Amino acid sequence: MTPVALRAALTMPWSHGAHFEAVGETVSDAANLDGLTLRSFDLSRAVFEAGLSARKTTFRGMSWLKGARVSSDLDLSGAVLRNDLRLDGLICDRLILTGVRAEGVIDLDGAQIGALHLDDCVCLANVSLGGAQIGTFNVQGSDLMGGIWAKGAQIRSVSSEGLLVEGRSVDF
Repeated sequence: MTPVALRAALTMPWSHGAHFEAVGETVSDAANLDGLTLRSFDLSRAVFEAGLSARKTTFRGMSWLKGARVSSDLDLSGAVLRNDLRLDGLICDRLILTGVRAEGVIDLDGAQIGALHLDDCVCLANVSLGGAQIGTFNVQGSDLMGGIWAKGAQIRSVSSEGLLVEGRSVDF
């Protein structure tokens, strides 16, 4: 799949109960979705060989990248997530969620991430890191209103200054 085709499919108007499905697709070139409004999608097991950027993007519905592989960065900094962000099983070098406003769950269960930036984030639901393997985790200045779950997670280093957890939490 080309980045142009992906962009066209994802920017069709959002409709409740409908979604774009491209399970297992490969995107060879860098995919840039910065500043767009995206409909619901299922890109589970998709491969992004040159990274994926969706900075300051609005995700209207379900956003599934379960088991996806992203070479280089998956950059969603400044995004607004109107529903759950399902990244369980994600494999990537660096996941950037800096400044995200998440109105649903951020699910990273079983993910393998070199560096996770979840700083200055507001998550109205919970963040789940169950069984995840994370190199460095920056969660400074974030407000996780639904709590954070990290049972079985392996995290090498954590920066958590200014973190506010309203629900269930773990000690880092």
